[in-house]
Amino acid sequence: MFSVLIPCYNQDVTGLLRDLSDEAVALDVECEIRCYDDGSIEQWKEINGAIADLPCVTYLELTHNLGRSAIRQKLASEASYDKLIFLDGDSGLTERGLIPQYLQYADIPLVSGGRIYLKEELPVPYLLHWTYGRERESVSLTQRQRASAAYFHSNNFMIDKQLFLEVEFDQGIQGYGYEDLLFAKRLLDQGVSVVHIDNPVIHLQLDEADSFLSKTKIAVANLKKLNDEGITLDTRLEKTVHRLKATGLSGLAAKLLGWREPTLLRNLRSEQPRMRLMDYYKLLHYLKS
Repeated sequence: MFSVLIPCYNQDVTGLLRDLSDEAVALDVECEIRCYDDGSIEQWKEINGAIADLPCVTYLELTHNLGRSAIRQKLASEASYDKLIFLDGDSGLTERGLIPQYLQYADIPLVSGGRIYLKEELPVPYLLHWTYGRERESVSLTQRQRASAAYFHSNNFMIDKQLFLEVEFDQGIQGYGYEDLLFAKRLLDQGVSVVHIDNPVIHLQLDEADSFLSKTKIAVANLKKLNDEGITLDTRLEKTVHRLKATGLSGLAAKLLGWREPTLLRNLRSEQPRMRLMDYYKLLHYLKS
């Protein structure tokens, strides 16, 4: 018995919900699929309204936006079953079948399935997000297993309901970024590790470069805020900042990167964005925040 939980906001989830509904109907177990719209504009509600008639699906439209963490909390608290599978609304399923793969690991408290990106190169405005995802997020199962908390992503995981409600996503984190790593750290602190398996979804909805850069700045500010509160997540960015501060070079680095920001942005908006320069961009905005 399980609940698949999907928050959606200003996106078309009809294809994902149809595929999940087909999978659920084919299984010989009790299940539900809950999709809650988190205050989208009417255009998207009109598109998604038809999913309410799909087998196993409960579709609810909220009157106002709760946010990335609170909507997951609501979905979990209202789920009917004790095993929860969380997916983001911009996910696409592979041909292998997502739910049957997860059910093989139903006795494990926390399982992460991973994410992949389309192989076809996208138009230039989307290349930054596409390249970042393929190089930094869509890594091998072996690599995910070596750094289990660092590669936990909230777009595709299975967890025991009681465990999720006890730990919760931090609703103090505003906007995009690092709530999933903080969640994984809290679980590790309670002795619960992330078990990674090869059960990815396809990340379909990508941001144009400027939107992705704006979200990156928000995420970096969230990380800086957590660090200022004494919470560390053991990220590559944090390690770099620590080395710079230990050697007294953080101020100089901020100045040099500030002078280079126009050059960084030209590359990151180009047809060949370099992830080393994306690292510099994140470091700059951490040191400025």
